[in-house]
Amino acid sequence: MLENGEPIAGAAMYTIGEECQIFTREQHTFGLSLKVHVGSSRCLSSELYLRCASGECSFSNGRSGLMFGGERRFDVYEGSDGYELVLRRRSKIGSVLLSIPDFGPPCALPKNAI
Repeated sequence: MLENGEPIAGAAMYTIGEECQIFTREQHTFGLSLKVHVGSSRCLSSELYLRCASGECSFSNGRSGLMFGGERRFDVYEGSDGYELVLRRRSKIGSVLLSIPDFGPPCALPKNAI
């Protein structure tokens, strides 16, 4: 959902191990995709990717992609942190709320993931 707009809904069928498009930049002002992996101990890890038509946008980690476990709500910000050594203030432009089934136990996430 964009901060000053109507909620946007998207749906997709996905295959574990492949990136699926929830919606594209052509449909809305940004694209959103999801990829679910099976880990070595048969656990699941998920990645969410964001692509903005108007330029750079990012999640709270400052990047356009993130790994997640049980979380289902993610804030979206204008700009990104890139590889700069200085943190910049970024304006919140919306949020993503996922509704996906739990197919198995989530993998332990790396420390830099949400």
